[in-house]
Amino acid sequence: MIRIGVVIVLSLATLCGTVFFIWRQQATPVLARQTFRVLSEASLEHFYTEFDAAFSEYWRIKTRGASVDVMRSIVGEGDQKFESSFESTGFDVAHAATSWEIDELARKRQFVNEAWEYRLPSRSTPFHTTVVFVTRAGNPKRIFDWPDLARSDVTPVITNPRKGWSARWMYLAAWGDAMLAAKGDESLARASIGKVYRNVTAGDAIEGFTRQGIGDVLIALECDARRLVADASTNLELVSPPRSIRVDMPVTVIDRFADAHRVREIADAYVEFLYTDRSQRIALRHHFRPTMGNLGSEVADKFADVEMFSIHDAVGGWDVAWTKHFSSGGVFDQVSGK
Repeated sequence: MIRIGVVIVLSLATLCGTVFFIWRQQATPVLARQTFRVLSEASLEHFYTEFDAAFSEYWRIKTRGASVDVMRSIVGEGDQKFESSFESTGFDVAHAATSWEIDELARKRQFVNEAWEYRLPSRSTPFHTTVVFVTRAGNPKRIFDWPDLARSDVTPVITNPRKGWSARWMYLAAWGDAMLAAKGDESLARASIGKVYRNVTAGDAIEGFTRQGIGDVLIALECDARRLVADASTNLELVSPPRSIRVDMPVTVIDRFADAHRVREIADAYVEFLYTDRSQRIALRHHFRPTMGNLGSEVADKFADVEMFSIHDAVGGWDVAWTKHFSSGGVFDQVSGK
């Protein structure tokens, strides 16, 4: 009986020790450091500086101590810069200027699932911007709408669409509005856009407008225009046209590399965190319009009410835009006389 009692006591002690060990293992914070690579478009640089800090804090709390190193690369304007960035680095997450760029990674490289756009809300676009005008202080030429850019007394400053994606969005904003105003009559839209682009001054648009005093109105992305106006104090004025294009800048996990680098969990968490209220407010502070509906009053207080159309409304999507408008000898070349 004594021996049996001793065995029982020892067994219970062993069991309790095992349970305590397991409990301690579960309660001990994970102190691992995780690193993953992100490629993002230049207009998003200021946003991601704040966002990455917020995500690192969130992840540390979620994992009870794990730290995050986000190795970010910024891609500038240019036809092939986004895709060619993957030749030297396998990025785990990409935030592009257009859906076309990610589609190309899916179609040509098979880096990402072709259904990538439907994995996150709002077709993987956590926030968007639009195209607006920047005028001289007081708006002396009274420029308020797209047809004003075609007036003989107005010199618009717009970057050539061949130089990058931001400029293509600007062209498509003008084209889409012209088509809607013409009720789908392409000949009328061509005539309207032709007047605008034949009046455009050459050279660096922002540099020429802000520092050299060239032109009466600068066409720009709203996120960039707001920063520009804020930096210029009272020298410039933001003007929102009644109607403009919705500039969707999508994000996705790049399947091939996130899986190969074994960072899928944190990469998924990273892009999903973009849709939280905290991240949507960060986007708002950096002059982007959140796509989630929880910040409606804050968005209304900051931004003008602009009727927005999509690229599909404007031209039928990026594939059509590229082949019909931006190819050599396409609509842009025809209407601008380039």
